[in-house]
Amino acid sequence: MLFCKNKKTINYLEIHITDSCNLKCKNCSHFCYLVDELILINIDDFKKDVEELSKKININTIRLMGGEPLLHPQVNEFMYYTRLFFPNSIIKLVTNGLLLAAKKSDFWDCVKKYNIYIDLSYYSLYKKYIDEVKNILKMNNIEDRLWLVDQKIFFNLFNQYGTSNEEIAFKNCTRKICTNLWNHKLYICPECFRYYYNKKNKTNIDLPYGIDIYKMSSKKIYENLTKNKPLKACRYCKEIPVAQRWQMYK
Repeated sequence: MLFCKNKKTINYLEIHITDSCNLKCKNCSHFCYLVDELILINIDDFKKDVEELSKKININTIRLMGGEPLLHPQVNEFMYYTRLFFPNSIIKLVTNGLLLAAKKSDFWDCVKKYNIYIDLSYYSLYKKYIDEVKNILKMNNIEDRLWLVDQKIFFNLFNQYGTSNEEIAFKNCTRKICTNLWNHKLYICPECFRYYYNKKNKTNIDLPYGIDIYKMSSKKIYENLTKNKPLKACRYCKEIPVAQRWQMYK
């Protein structure tokens, strides 16, 4: 395998295992509440993408997420390939935890073997599951692998009218450090998933610019990710994000 001699390093990357979720959270920044069908990322495509990315970029922290990643029947393979190509990265599996109790021993074996952290996003209605999750991890001797993220609020970021000042929206953005790998491209934020808003509403709202990992060098990828300049797509984000109490669609 040929690697770039002088690979650049980015701090953080999010990768969807599935675009679907078992919850319908209002103001989900990944627009998962609009995904009605089960959309599973192809494991062969994922393998090719992370292998290609590993040749060009070092990553400090990788979060495997969605959607709800435990909906994917091949979740073990995603953990395996991520660790294979990024042996030195911190790798977290981001889940709401509702499906953890049903996972078999092979899942927990992979979590241990590939040094995966369970990044538990929990919500007010589901706090009762925290102790259950802690007990599950304790039984599997990995209680030290749990990260708890209390999702009391979601930020309402989306301005479907496209009337925001791009400079102001970008300056106040809380997501511009959340690089996403999706469909073979890197995006500086999860607003690439506006795709599902467009699909649902038959609109053509701008998505962030996608960086093709196969066509760009390590240097060019890094430069594009660190430009720190607003995009045309920023006009579809609120100039000032609005914090709202977590709720679900019925």
